[in-house]
Amino acid sequence: MPRLSKFAALSLAAGAVLTAAAAAPAAQARDLPDAVSVVHCQVFGPAIEAATACGTAFDNAQISFGPTPTMTVSGVYPGGIGFANAGANAMLTYYFAVDGGAPGDRVHLDIATLLHWATDGGPNAYAFSRVIVTTSLGEVTANICSQGCGAGSGVRDYGQDLRVDALSGAINMVEMDVNAFAVTGPGVGANTATAFADPVISIDPTTANAGAYSLSFSAGIGNGAPAGGVPEPGAWALLIAGFGLAGARLRRSHLARA
Repeated sequence: MPRLSKFAALSLAAGAVLTAAAAAPAAQARDLPDAVSVVHCQVFGPAIEAATACGTAFDNAQISFGPTPTMTVSGVYPGGIGFANAGANAMLTYYFAVDGGAPGDRVHLDIATLLHWATDGGPNAYAFSRVIVTTSLGEVTANICSQGCGAGSGVRDYGQDLRVDALSGAINMVEMDVNAFAVTGPGVGANTATAFADPVISIDPTTANAGAYSLSFSAGIGNGAPAGGVPEPGAWALLIAGFGLAGARLRRSHLARA
């Protein structure tokens, strides 16, 4: 799967870009490793690389740290222009701990994971979205894509909870990555791709003495649901559509100047 390989190469090239964003920080009762974030945008030539945002007339990537960690990417190929694949990817790693109770208490966690992708142009556009949560007691993964990622292939929205146990006092990790490519080439028409990811972590109320525990996160990382609660996946799809329209306006403006 060449496009997945390309994404893996971009991921390896990202390195460790540290960010100390101060958007809606959650409780921080202990020192935790800093969040690591990187975005790439590339149409032709060297990639644009930054910590939280990049964009051209044909691609865009954004990472927000609050009220929940959120990533959105898009790639647009309008057709008839001879540039290389238009695409963007974003990666975020952050850390959290369960506080309260006695060190080593086993605590059940819920991760409300919202993932979304959309493409227009059949196999000529590719989108992928993934969240991985790792604790000393296990690892859970949710991933969806337009093609080629196993069980999540072809699924456009994922809104179910992931569940994993963690130990009070231990440090845990969340990894998120999304990518979108709009493919160009001989005979390839206009196509677009977008992808989105947004997890919210909470203490499972079935945990014994659940009220005795709380969560702390890397500095600057939020964990609160958006105002009005967590939207359904369909609502996120509307937000993604608006994001794509903004990119389309940038593209038209760029073409008008050309």
